[in-house]
Amino acid sequence: MLKIFSFLLALLQLVFTGVGVGERVMKNSEKNYKTDYKNASSAVTDMADSVTYAAKNKNLAQAVYTDNRKTAYRMSDENAVLTHTLKSGKTLTLSDKNGNVYIKNSFDVYYRGADGKKHYASSSARSARMNTVKFGEYYYDCRIRDLDFCETLVEKPVFLLDKGFHVYSDRIYEELTLLAAEATEELCEFGSEIKIPVSSVKAVSVADKNGVHDSFDGVDPESVEYVAFDVRKAGVAGIIIPSDGSTGSVTLMKRGKNYLVDVKANYKSGTGINKYDETGDRDLPGVTFGFRIYSDDTHSFDGIKKEAYIERHPLENITVSRNDSGARFTGYNAILGAYTFAVNGSDFNLAYYYEPDVHFKVPMTVKCDDRDRNIYIRCETESGCLEAGAVLDKNDLLMPIDVEVCKNFCGDFGEPKPYYYTFKDRAYGVSVFPLSLKSNSETGLTLLNLYQNWGKYPLKQLSSIEFGDPYYHLSTGVTESNCIAPYLLGDIGWLLPDFRGRSGTMWSGQPQFNSLGELGFMRRKNLLFGAIERNNAISQYSGSEIRSSGLTYSDILLDYTADNGAFDYTLRHFEFPQTDENRTYYSVDVKFNRDVSFADFKRTCALFWINGRFVDFNKMGYLDADNKCAVKDVKASFKTTYCDLGSENPYFDFFDVTEETEHFIDECFGSSFALFVSDLKATQNGKETPFALTLKEYSVGGKAEVALTLKEGSVKFKKGDTIHLDLILLPWGTGREKNDESVRKLRLDSVINKTEVTASVGKDVSYGPLPEIYAENNEAEFSLKGGLNNITVRVDGFKDASCPEIKLNGEEYDLASGNGYDGYTVHYNPDGTYGFSFVYTSESPETEYTFSLKQ
Repeated sequence: MLKIFSFLLALLQLVFTGVGVGERVMKNSEKNYKTDYKNASSAVTDMADSVTYAAKNKNLAQAVYTDNRKTAYRMSDENAVLTHTLKSGKTLTLSDKNGNVYIKNSFDVYYRGADGKKHYASSSARSARMNTVKFGEYYYDCRIRDLDFCETLVEKPVFLLDKGFHVYSDRIYEELTLLAAEATEELCEFGSEIKIPVSSVKAVSVADKNGVHDSFDGVDPESVEYVAFDVRKAGVAGIIIPSDGSTGSVTLMKRGKNYLVDVKANYKSGTGINKYDETGDRDLPGVTFGFRIYSDDTHSFDGIKKEAYIERHPLENITVSRNDSGARFTGYNAILGAYTFAVNGSDFNLAYYYEPDVHFKVPMTVKCDDRDRNIYIRCETESGCLEAGAVLDKNDLLMPIDVEVCKNFCGDFGEPKPYYYTFKDRAYGVSVFPLSLKSNSETGLTLLNLYQNWGKYPLKQLSSIEFGDPYYHLSTGVTESNCIAPYLLGDIGWLLPDFRGRSGTMWSGQPQFNSLGELGFMRRKNLLFGAIERNNAISQYSGSEIRSSGLTYSDILLDYTADNGAFDYTLRHFEFPQTDENRTYYSVDVKFNRDVSFADFKRTCALFWINGRFVDFNKMGYLDADNKCAVKDVKASFKTTYCDLGSENPYFDFFDVTEETEHFIDECFGSSFALFVSDLKATQNGKETPFALTLKEYSVGGKAEVALTLKEGSVKFKKGDTIHLDLILLPWGTGREKNDESVRKLRLDSVINKTEVTASVGKDVSYGPLPEIYAENNEAEFSLKGGLNNITVRVDGFKDASCPEIKLNGEEYDLASGNGYDGYTVHYNPDGTYGFSFVYTSESPETEYTFSLKQ
């Protein structure tokens, strides 16, 4: 009888929460991150056009799965969307942001073997797999992998395909590489076919060495420059062939009801290629070619004609000044779509212990030709990794141009065995940023590659790291603080695969600390099929907005959509460059898209959850329902128990690692943990509701886990209702602590007595943990009190990019190191004003600091 009752209750819960029995395919919503900016002032720098261009391009490149089944992967820039199916079809569709289709289910890839037949990637029995290996403010490097051209599943295919898409904020390139499982001479051709129905095309335009053609007749296959179609109801779409020699020929024909464009790599039949790990006696480790995928909504071929000229006639007058960083210009890479540079790198130990203020400089001069150009700069380290970057103009004035940094740590391989795609696993650091150039202009600037310090403090940065799943990487200097896995939260509910403290024991081999636990947000218990499992996350990742990638603070918004469409939520991850603890600030903002009823919210839902992963704990501290600090034993039990929390900034923590799991601490895993609640607000029918919080304790696989949830059982939310939660997540100590006295003190320092702003000149516009003031007539004066250790403050509303005069308690506040140009970040705002952020140290929450800024 009890089992029947539980089953019926489960069915009722599914009905009330709007979730159907069985798996549902839920489409992922499209987010819009476009922001309009006024043109930047050129009063103090000749890089104003680049400032505006960079600001407008931030966060326009995005890539997400289309649904919770990972049916397809959607990559987009400002105007275009590429959707690659992963399970069936395994082809590409090009459309605009409104859903108007240019080219559907096309861009297939093939090889022709010794048997004379074409073998297509779309025929692969394997599903395609996504791995986006570089991503950030302006640029995504999205890889579609595991396609092997085999119509049946085989253990060892002849060839594998690495299908890369270089997605910038305003343009997209496709890079195709064929790898061999073993060295072979069986390859005859490698190419890509684009098909488009004749009935959908109004006009055709093809350019070759003989000029522009309005049909396929008379086109020279070996000199094609671009192919374009004017598509009914959509606009112009086509491809631009690079002039780098990687393309052998472009054959154009009409086959049945379709136009067919066959693009072949520059490969001579029978040459042969080496094994994917480059062993063998051939010259080629693989075959690579590519092209730019172009689209617009004009129904005119003028746009692609202009862009084809720019792509095929790259700038040549680019120089790098002599310097001690080994910097050099390496040319325009037409397949990557970027002007490339190389520079020396550093070891993290060297940067941390011996050279904290060393910046690797790439001083360059870019002379434009007789056309306006918007370009991307890409610099890669010759050795070692990279943390952050910055741009100075020709006068060494810091520019409000974010530098996107992407990296790889050697040794972890990331990709699944046999490591077809990452067999080298070389450490690298790549920095990317945009420039806008006027015709016949000369622009001097310096790219800085950064590791440890920025001014008198360690830098704070957000970048990406290549791994088996897309990761954001955050650090204070070269000391890692967190890794965010935005897609993983939707897969298994785990958001921070690396979550590192600062008050534990630093590793002997490098300046890093232990990582702790598995944790995530917004999860639902599967009532129908039993206990909480990793795969019961209730959301899909739908995009990121990077508000600050450094150098004085990191701030990113991660957007998610519920699988059942009931609500969207945004996670804000924020970090200061703090050195006593890794206070990781989170806000959770939930907005309901329709009316939703939960039969038992407390039992079935989690706002946040965590376990120790490798380690278990003996003790848990918390603020009890009477607002008293308490400690209890941790017990891994299949029985779920509840512990109500107090209302006055409640907290809970784990400490005292068990004897059975203590050895993991010495193996670089495990520490203690704490969570502080700074704020909880909810609205129902437009009115604030005073919800309370409770802890839910249970066991998963014999391991104790705790979830933070609402105390309420039955609860209803209407369309437009919200939940807002502010948290601090804190890995602390070594894990061997026998009490949580330090957590209770940190609660006072970080939450009860958090940083407060009092502005006497200007306006307090603080948002979350960041103290923020808007200046009045280019001046601001304010006092800060509360908080502990290194805190960043931002002041906006200034007329230009020159750093204001800053005083602390009436005395000049010197930000810079011996480099002279560092110690602050300059921000460009949509209203055309500039902001400046810098770091100060709060010695105690009781000390007041008064700053004045004047430009």
